[in-house]
Formats: sequence, structure tokens, C-alpha cells
Amino acid sequence: MRPADTLRRHMELGSTGTLTVQPSEGQPIAVYLMQGEILAAETPADGFGILARLVNGGALGVDQARDLRDRLAHAGQIGDVLFGAVSDDLLMELYTCRFRENLACFIRTEGEVTFTERETIHVENVQVGHDSWELLAEIEEQLVSLGPLLQADGSLLLEVRVSLPPGTRRGRLLAVVAADASLGGLIEASPYELHETLAHVAALIDEGRIVAVNPARPSAPAGSMVPGVVDAHAEGDDGIAVTEEVSPEDAGSDPYASFLGVPSGEEDDSPVVSDEPDGEADLSMFRDHDHRRRTADGTFSVARDLLDRVDLSGFAYFDDVAPADDQILEMEDGERVDASSGAVNLCFSSPPLTSEDAARKIDVTNEVLRQICLALDEEHGSGTGQAAVLLLVESCPMEVAPLFHGADPGSDGALVTARIVDNLEQRPEAERRRLLNAALKDIVERGFATTAERIGEARLEAMLERIAGFQRRLGL
Repeated sequence: MRPADTLRRHMELGSTGTLTVQPSEGQPIAVYLMQGEILAAETPADGFGILARLVNGGALGVDQARDLRDRLAHAGQIGDVLFGAVSDDLLMELYTCRFRENLACFIRTEGEVTFTERETIHVENVQVGHDSWELLAEIEEQLVSLGPLLQADGSLLLEVRVSLPPGTRRGRLLAVVAADASLGGLIEASPYELHETLAHVAALIDEGRIVAVNPARPSAPAGSMVPGVVDAHAEGDDGIAVTEEVSPEDAGSDPYASFLGVPSGEEDDSPVVSDEPDGEADLSMFRDHDHRRRTADGTFSVARDLLDRVDLSGFAYFDDVAPADDQILEMEDGERVDASSGAVNLCFSSPPLTSEDAARKIDVTNEVLRQICLALDEEHGSGTGQAAVLLLVESCPMEVAPLFHGADPGSDGALVTARIVDNLEQRPEAERRRLLNAALKDIVERGFATTAERIGEARLEAMLERIAGFQRRLGL
């Protein structure tokens, strides 16, 4: 039975205990269940892995990390070693990432799983606040999508085509790629866990920001290329690598198959269509010739620079006499139209949510949370409001919970705006506005409901007066 199936069975049984699997290489991986809920996932090497992430991310120097590593070898918990060396927020974030990484490795491992029943669970990195079933399904889906990269050779080269701001997660990875172009080097130098790193790499390839260069692919014809993959041995007359694109029909159904050395899919049994211009079977006019908008998986891209646009601006004729209202504009008249000013464009998506707009929305929400915190503190004593806002954050729906990761409220109840913006930028551009609006609306509405139950009517009315009009400023 696969580790994931064994884990799922014990979740259904409501078991409390430890599931352990031994990979062919490396340390054993243990997943802890409490009444069927996934409580923790750890390996003996977790502390050293967290230290590596801190060094790669620049939070620790090499010499400092070496001293901490020596202390960790004699200490029981990485939290004790890192106490005072890094912020609590950063450590909690690394704990969460390591938990997800261990769980993904557990699911991937081939081997027999042993279960040890326990009455209680005592581990350092306990994770709560998630839906175990949704988390398991999410990680399994991610592993399927990362299959090609997980099988790729570490010598695979990556080349940056479009940069990103270095302050974002993917921007940091692009900076690492610029320093060491190999996939193996990126994984070793990445400030993120393996599966998170590969997820960002896959997204960057799909977006066309980087391409994966195969350093050795003798069986591939010169000049061929699957989307996002370049043949480094295909050179033109001037010695420059040729990067002609071929459609997914020529490359196979799997865009990564060419450099993984795996079959690209079953052979196509469809009848061959004649290319003779006068042949009865000539259907070339119906073939797909749009290779520019194709993405790695064969679907069409909705990148903003490829979207069709329709100009709705007013017509300003070069002629001295403007046309009558009922005059029909013929197709050839388009050459005499000046639409250089006042243009209004139609596109297939809503305007993108900029970082500035997102920060403004979060700041408005923070104003509301400060007033909620203040009202609760006045009613029940200092610290009550911060605890209430923290509970609101930790009980967010699974869909929006990642936005608040690492953005715990301060003593005034305000969340960390920069952290929420950074988390938001990891999501696809098209869904950012909807996701942020839903998250902020949810936390404010639940905050109002909680506060109304815990404070007096007079204080509630005073609070509402101080935040009047926040819906309009929030854009809900």
C-alpha cells in the first residue's frame, strides 16, 4: 500500500500515533496523527535543513550557522538553538515549510509504512489550523504536477529570460539562477524547501521567465525545442544556439519528456492528412498555427501581452469634415482614423491588482482591526484585542489562509502589510483581486461579529462611527 493510502486509512480510522517510512536514502520520515488529524511530520535532519534555509536566505552568516550547527548536534530542538538568533515569525514560517516538505517526501517515498499507536503526541514542530484532508489532496496534486522536474537531472541548465523584483519569492530564485544556472545548484542554494523551489521553477517556466536548457541531448534534432526547453547543442552558422519553437504536436504531449528521457505519450493512431494542395484530405486551413500563444502544457496562454484588444476610442478623422452621425465607417477607412489619444481597451481580464492597491486595501483593513482591538482592550483589558485578532487570522478559511501566513497582528491588532502583499504575489495575477477581497471581507465580518458579542452597545456604536465608510475605501 502506498504511504499516502496508508495515511488516508488511518485518518479515516481516527488513529492517534506515528506513521514511519524509511526512504532508500536519507533519514526516516515520521507523520504524527492525533485522532485522525495530521499534527506533525518530521525527520532527524529537520534542524540542519532549517539552518541551510536560513543561510541561503541570508538570515544567518556561514560562520554563525556553523556555530549553531555544532550546538544543534548536542541540543534536542532547533527552536532552542535559534532562540534569539532569528525572529519568531521567520522560525514559524520555516517550521511550516519543513512540515509540508516532510509530508510531501513521506507521500513520495516507496517503502513499507509502520504504524505505532500512541496515547499522546509530543513533537517540536506541531502544525494546526489546517484541514488534513485538503492538505493531503493539495500536496498529492502538487507532486503530480512536479513529476517531470522531480525526475530531471540536476545538470539541467536554467536561463533567465524575464526578471522579477528581487523582493519577491520568485525574484529571489531568479537571482540564484543568474548566479548558478544548473537546476541542482538552484536546489542547493535555494532559500526554500525542495518542493516549493520546484513549484516556483515550474511556474517560471510556464510564464516564460526562464527556460530549461538541456546540456546533453544527442538524440534530439538540431534546432528543435519544446516549450520552455532549449537544445544547447543546436547551433546556427554563427555558433549561436538555435531556439526554434515546435508545436506540442511535434514535441509530444509532455513538454518535459525531451530532457527527462521518458516516453512522451502513446503513439497517435489518427489517419495521416495529405498536405497536397489539391488533395481531398487537405485540412491545413483548420490546423492550429498559433504557436506563440501556446504554453508548455499545450493550452493557450492568457498573458497580457498576447490578449486581443479592441479600440473603443472616438474617431478623429484627418479630413477637415467630420462624418455625419449616420455615416458608416468602411474597413478601408481605418487608415484615416487617429486613435492615439483617449483610447479605451477591452481585454479578457479585470485590471491587475498592483502591489500599491493591495497595500492600500490591507491598510484600510488594519484601521478596522485596530478599532476592534481597541474596543476589546477597553472592555476586557490589555491584550484581549490582539488575542482576538490572532484567533481571526488562525481561523481563516483554507482558501485565503495562506495570505495571512507570517502576518500575525501586533499589539494594536494591525497585520503585517508587507507580508500579506508578498504572499499575495505568489498567487496567479488573475485571481489576486478576488482572493484579497474575499480574505479581507471575511476577516472584517467575523471581527465585527466577535466584537458585537463581547462589548457593550455604546462602545460598539462608537467603534462603528470611527470606521464608517470603510467598505467604500476597501472597494468591496
